[in-house]
Parts: sequence; C-alpha cells; structure tokens
Amino acid sequence: MTALFIKNKGEYLGFVWKSSIPVVTLRVSNHFIWPRDTSSYIDTLIQSTGWSNPHSWVYQQANMIYIFVLLSYYYRVEMRSAAAVTERYLTELFEQLYSAINTEEIRTQQECKAFRAFSDQIQSLQPGNHSSSTAVASQPHIRRFPSSADDYQTAVQQAYEDTIMDLSFYETEYGESYLESLSEEFGTEMATAVSSPHCFTHAAKQALLFRIAEALSKRENLLETLSDERHSIATSESELTSLISQIDHIEATMGTSSDHRTRDGYQQRLSVLSDQCESVAHNRQGVIQSQRETYCDEPSDPDLTAYLYQSVEPTYPVLSLCSSLASQIDTLRSELSS
Repeated sequence: MTALFIKNKGEYLGFVWKSSIPVVTLRVSNHFIWPRDTSSYIDTLIQSTGWSNPHSWVYQQANMIYIFVLLSYYYRVEMRSAAAVTERYLTELFEQLYSAINTEEIRTQQECKAFRAFSDQIQSLQPGNHSSSTAVASQPHIRRFPSSADDYQTAVQQAYEDTIMDLSFYETEYGESYLESLSEEFGTEMATAVSSPHCFTHAAKQALLFRIAEALSKRENLLETLSDERHSIATSESELTSLISQIDHIEATMGTSSDHRTRDGYQQRLSVLSDQCESVAHNRQGVIQSQRETYCDEPSDPDLTAYLYQSVEPTYPVLSLCSSLASQIDTLRSELSS
C-alpha cells in the first residue's frame, strides 16, 4: 500500500494505492490524519465512498499540486513531514535496540565463560616443576608441565583455541589469528612470552593469569553496562511513547477548533512537551557520554551506542527520535500561530 500526499489550494489531499491502482482519496482540511489501523480504515472508506475513479473531481480540481511525501505504509507512514514519528515506528525501532542489547549480552556471557575456562587451563600448568613428577601425579587436577618448550607453547595455544577461539561467533566477530588475538587481548609482550620458547616462566604465567582476569573483568563490567543500557533504553521508550501519544492527540484535534483560548492551551501543552523532549535527549546524551568516558581510549574510538547499534539506522536512535519529535512539535506550534 502506498500513499501520496499533495497540497491544493491550502488543503491536503491523500491518495492511497493498492497494486498501483488508486482506490480511495482522503480529503482533510488544514491537517492530515493517518489512522492507526490503516488497512481496516481504508476498507471502510472504500465501502462508504465512491472515490475509486482515478479521474474523480479531486484529480480534476488539483490545479497546483505539490508533492509532499511518497512512502510505503509497510515502511512506516510519516505524517506532516519527514520528521514525524509514529508509535509503530517507535515500537519497531526499540525492538531492534533490545535485540542488539540481548545479542551483545549473550555473546559477552559466553566470552566470560570462555576466559574462565582458559584461565583454569593455564592455572593447571606448572612451569618450573619438571622434575616433580611425584608431586604432580598426586594432584590429578594439575596438568603435567610439557616435556619441552615447544610442547608448552602447543598446550597454551590449544587451550586458547579450545576456549576463546572456539566461540561460535569468533570468526565473524573477530576473525583474528591466534597471535593477533593474544596481542589484542593481552598485549604484544604477553603474546611474545606465550609464543616464544623458554620465555614462559612462573612469573610469566602469573602475568598471563592477571591479564586474563583483566579481560574477564572488562567483560563483567560490560554486562553491568548493558544492563544499565537496557534500563536507559526502556526509560526513553516509555517517555517517547507518551510524547508521541500526546502529540498525536493534539495534531488530531487542534484543527477542529478556532477558539483562541483553546489554541493557546495547545501552545502551552506543546511547550511542555518540547521541554520533556529536550529532557529525554539530555538524559540520553549523559548516558552516552558516561559510556564514552568508560570505554573509549581515543577520541576517534566508537562509543558503546555506535558499536551496539551499528546495524540500526540511525546510529543514535534515541537522540534522532528526540530531534524528529522536536521538529514535529515546532511544526505544530507554527501552524497554531498562523
């Protein structure tokens, strides 16, 4: 289903198509209201009107036509301007945000499990105890130290590949080689110590365990941040849903009244909604800035929002929604003043 909005002599005209055939024309003075349940509404109109002729009087009277917007209902119906926001659009968008958070949370939990398993395997290796076969044998949970440096290197690499690199999403998310991954996670010096013969001492082992603990701690902190992010998104969704509902109500009713006091009341209400919209944007910006200070080492690093929602358009969805709603509010206030 496709809709074309045009303006003729101060009025908005809406033409709706099914299968490229104009089936109904909607003519609304001063403002255009798109019903929530569009399909059933149009079906009702088709039954109650005879406006199915593409050569109807509406077409004939359209002497000066300006195209406002051409869009698909299934891709979201926008009202008044490209900045308008519908509840349907908001619901779909936030579903994408929650899905992105859930996906990252599951992956981070799996990475935490993998790093714990890798730590356990490194902990079980005993450098420096080559000759203590009796002591090692009496502790079956402790692995024997490999018989050579090459064997030890192989054991560490095997442990890493069996845990970190064995994650189901490793190739698509990281795609790094063993040494590249070691360097990225633990630093080049640690990667050299792990991969070079005769460099892995008891002290090096403890250093590696410390780096593993750091990597694990970062991911545990990320899980807390993701929980906070979900709460922030839920709060924004609730506030923006309320804003859209109130804006829609004003938009649907303000054109039916010419009373100055009533229109002044709408202006005051829109002013309050504008302040609320600004507050939502300010609070969200604070959350993004806090995350940036925590996770971004360089100014050029992408912040958590950009990383989490990289598959979502726009990159900063809540801020973009606030901007669109602010624009919609300004448009309504201008119309009330005209």
